[in-house]
Amino acid sequence: MFIECIHASNNVLDVLNMFDGTDSHYFHSGSRGYHWMWDSRLFNYGSWKYVLRFLLSNARWWLEEYKFDGFRFDGVTSMMYTHHGWQMTFTGNYNEYFGFATDVDAVVYLMLVNDLIHGFLPKAVTIGEDVCYTVPFNSRTLFLLRRMDSNLIRFYFLFRISQ
Repeated sequence: MFIECIHASNNVLDVLNMFDGTDSHYFHSGSRGYHWMWDSRLFNYGSWKYVLRFLLSNARWWLEEYKFDGFRFDGVTSMMYTHHGWQMTFTGNYNEYFGFATDVDAVVYLMLVNDLIHGFLPKAVTIGEDVCYTVPFNSRTLFLLRRMDSNLIRFYFLFRISQ
C-alpha cells in the first residue's frame, strides 16, 4: 500500500502554518517559504528540532501503524532546488545539479527518510517524482537512485513528469 508524501501545501489555515503564531515555525519565512507555481508553503528542512522530527516520525508512524510499504514523494525536484526545477534547463553539467541552488537540508531529509523507511521495512518501495527530465539518464538520476551507504538518497524508482 502506497502513501503519497506531499511536502508543500497551500492550506495556510492548517495547524502547522501558524503553530507558534508565526508562519515560519515549520516553514521558511518570506519568499523562500512560498512556492509560486503551487501557491504553497515550503518546509524548512534545516529545522532539525521541529521539521525533521515531525516528518520522520510521520513516516515511521505510517509504516508501523498502518503497515504502508511504499511512499511516493511528490515534487522531489522542487524540494531539492531553490529554483524548484522550473524554468531551468538541465544540460548535464554537474554544477547544475549540485550547485548553489541545491537545498542541502532537503537533500539530507530525503536521505534520512529513505534510510528510515528502508531500515524499518527493507522491502519498502520509495518513489521520487522528478521534473528534471531534460537529460534522459544522468549523474543526477544516479544520485537519486544510489544507496544510503553511498551517502546518497536511494529512491528505488523515479517518476518523471513534464514541465
